[in-house]
Amino acid sequence: MTSITPQHQDRHAKARVTVDAALFHYDRKMHALKVLLVERLNPPCQGAWALPGGFLDEDDQSLEQAACRELMEETSITLPQSRFFSCGSFGDIGRDPRGRTITAAYVALISSDEASTASAASDARSLSFFNIADLPELAFDHGAIIQAALLTLVLRLGSRFQIDNLVPESLFADLDSAVDLATGLILT
Repeated sequence: MTSITPQHQDRHAKARVTVDAALFHYDRKMHALKVLLVERLNPPCQGAWALPGGFLDEDDQSLEQAACRELMEETSITLPQSRFFSCGSFGDIGRDPRGRTITAAYVALISSDEASTASAASDARSLSFFNIADLPELAFDHGAIIQAALLTLVLRLGSRFQIDNLVPESLFADLDSAVDLATGLILT
């Protein structure tokens, strides 16, 4: 068995773990699939739009728990871990100006009632649901995360795989519209 030298240990300790949550909402009135974004209150990327998320805390039992915590802290939306699905990990050098970070990204589809409870908190100056066909300039690599989240929605909802966990029963009527809109954006 090989041991890690102090030199390697220091090198590896510099990477930090974050989580990001892509929450989608189907707006029936606008016939649009929207994603929840927060306006960042603090540097880096102060004033830019981003997915709710942040650093893993020592108290977080899992990445999913960290995603739920960050979502609640920044948007006041509370979702159970079972509603989140992983949509990838992102760790390119330079994705965060504070240093090497690796993020675990999660996706969930929320109802109109759940969307109406959103309010900016913690380090979010404001928040808004944006049409996925007309997104503002995004912080970090959140555009790539949103694309991965859309693909995850299409694969999960389009096949109806584990649909009971991903979608509240009140959204069943909106599923086909949400999948059609997400699929259209992925294919263009």
